[in-house]
Amino acid sequence: MNWVKLAGSIASINKAPVVGSKTVGTTAAEIFAGAQRLAGREYMEVCNIGTLPVYWGPASVTVNTGMPIQPGDSQAFGVEQTPVYFVASANNEVRIREA
Repeated sequence: MNWVKLAGSIASINKAPVVGSKTVGTTAAEIFAGAQRLAGREYMEVCNIGTLPVYWGPASVTVNTGMPIQPGDSQAFGVEQTPVYFVASANNEVRIREA
């Protein structure tokens, strides 16, 4: 049997995460877990729990230009306070975690 030794640092969570659900619609909008972007946010994860792909990118993102997150998949972002915008071809639910 071969063993693998991992080296490096382990990131720690310094504050309680905020989680929430949002509907991604047909107009690009910034999404976040709570009522507003988490102050001091370092990380955001978006899980597509709907039946359609959602697309992310800058404020001008469209379903033709955005990066897709397929149903059942998730995407992690090391975004700090940078806004990330989402759009879909029809209303679609996602879950968000910020820390």
